[in-house]
Amino acid sequence: MILQIVKLRVMKKLCLISCFFLLLCSSSIRGEQFQPRDIIETEAFLDGIVETLMDEKHIAGATMTVVYDDEVLISKGYGYAGLENQVEVDPEKTLFRIASISKMFTWISVLQLVEQGKLDLDADINEYLKGFGIPGTFDDPVTLRSLMAHAAGFEERLIHLFVRDADDMMPLGELLPRQLPGRVRPPLKHSSYSNHSTGLAQYIVELTSGMAFEEYAEKHILKPMGMYNTTFRQPIPDNLSDNMSGGYLFTGEELQKMYFEYVPMSGVGGASASAGDMARFMKMLLNNACFEDVCLLDSATFELMKQPALIHSEGINPARHGIMDMSFNNIEILGHGGATFWFHSIMAILPEHNLGFFLSFNSAGGSGTTRDVMKRLVERYYSDPKPLRETIDLNNEYLERFEGKYMTNRRSHSSFFKMRAMENPTVITAENGKLRMDEPGKAAAWYLPVDSTTFREKNSNKLIAFEFENDKARYLFKDHFCFRAFEKIEGAHKPLLHKTIFRTSLIAVIYILLMMPLLYLARRNYAPARKNLKPIPFNAKLFAWLCSASFAIAYLLFNSTFGMGRELILEVPAGMKIGLLLPFAAMFFLIIMIYRNIEMWKNKETGLPNNLFYSLVIIIFIAALWQLHFWNLMGWRW
Repeated sequence: MILQIVKLRVMKKLCLISCFFLLLCSSSIRGEQFQPRDIIETEAFLDGIVETLMDEKHIAGATMTVVYDDEVLISKGYGYAGLENQVEVDPEKTLFRIASISKMFTWISVLQLVEQGKLDLDADINEYLKGFGIPGTFDDPVTLRSLMAHAAGFEERLIHLFVRDADDMMPLGELLPRQLPGRVRPPLKHSSYSNHSTGLAQYIVELTSGMAFEEYAEKHILKPMGMYNTTFRQPIPDNLSDNMSGGYLFTGEELQKMYFEYVPMSGVGGASASAGDMARFMKMLLNNACFEDVCLLDSATFELMKQPALIHSEGINPARHGIMDMSFNNIEILGHGGATFWFHSIMAILPEHNLGFFLSFNSAGGSGTTRDVMKRLVERYYSDPKPLRETIDLNNEYLERFEGKYMTNRRSHSSFFKMRAMENPTVITAENGKLRMDEPGKAAAWYLPVDSTTFREKNSNKLIAFEFENDKARYLFKDHFCFRAFEKIEGAHKPLLHKTIFRTSLIAVIYILLMMPLLYLARRNYAPARKNLKPIPFNAKLFAWLCSASFAIAYLLFNSTFGMGRELILEVPAGMKIGLLLPFAAMFFLIIMIYRNIEMWKNKETGLPNNLFYSLVIIIFIAALWQLHFWNLMGWRW
């Protein structure tokens, strides 16, 4: 009996020692030397994340592949490509819309033509365009290099990025002149992600090669790579249509199959691909643009693709030549993300670790999730190889220069989407020698200064940096946004100014619409006649009421339209078109109000309080019209 107890104690100690040893091994392999060779462990880890997200976010199906050391480590399908018929996702055959990952094929096409001497990255693209040209708004021309860095200086355009029907598709030679964004900053000043920049590059590929981009991609990329389950054609060709996953939206009760999203600029976001084909594509990217016996680019050109075309600030992820820099924790991560209304995807490679990761969801609930999955995979297996950067001390007086609200520079300047940039600003405040950054949907983060314009997150090497103008911070750069900058909200953009104007005008509109008629009726029916009473003349009240009604209806139509969300990108609804014309009616009635007010003061038709009230209403309505003009809510501006 005693011997058995001793044996049990010994075995228990051995078990504890073994567990401790395994824990040490587990901890060490998660350091910088670890590579995810353990397929079972890696697959179980990713399964847990993906399946949890699918359940929580109401996602019908997903497809994923992981490549490592020229081998497919994981290739999986989750859920359904066709929920109605219970068609399961096949990672080798099922096509998912990969959206902006399509841009990678466009940039490879551009570099292929550069290699052949048919294109020059630094030439004015007007040399290649036909039928229209880029306006000479700034001294420096738009070049292919600036297009690849998303730094051509274009504003954002959203209307008709997607269309519902194949009949609404049109050749780029017709589409681009209609949709050409305005130039709002000099080329290569700051990067601002631009779909139309890639659309211009796609058109240049078509003009230079003499073939449609869909055909060019098939001939020079897809077929040589053996990517037979990938296509840029819309609608999907007959030989692949049965393998196309549906796109789904959770309506609150069930997942509903949605329409196929047509992307007029196919090289911008029109591709559909299987995870198996994306594994081939990632292997090519991990092997200097070569897959098996096929090289899409020579090694020097591919190396150029990975080089910075624009650096916002030292330590901040640079804007490379088309490929997106998603690096963090000092681990180089390159690739691209992509999103349509229903499909959400990411493709990422870790060149130094020979790892590639692709994930795509086929439901709207997958929005904003794919990058987080990629980050969790990287964080599990690769730690930051560098110690925390040293910090310096800066006093609060200096740090106050950075304070303010910052809006994205990826925004519209000339359409009614202009006001959307103000919705979710990044807020910077200074406190106790640190900066606090509040981003929409995220917990507040504290940053410590590492130099006079660069700051490190308190517990990591994540950086933000600033650019000064007139001795104050003007631009904010975040290391995880390589193709975007953030601009301090100042002057006429100040939120408080616009809140004050809108609330004041709304009060005036409601008062005039409701109280003026009531007061008129009360005086007419109940008030005793008084010779010395000088009310506002009826016709002056009428025009004020009509002006207020114009504002009120416009506000209601704008509110209902902006609530449409994604549908607004497809087309401008009739209600919005009417709403955009109503400010002109308000302006017409306001002009008459001004004329009547002058007469009221001149002829002393009314008492001083009424004259002052009417004048105040006019001033409020003038401010309201200025506000609508400022946000491009007067006239058909989209």
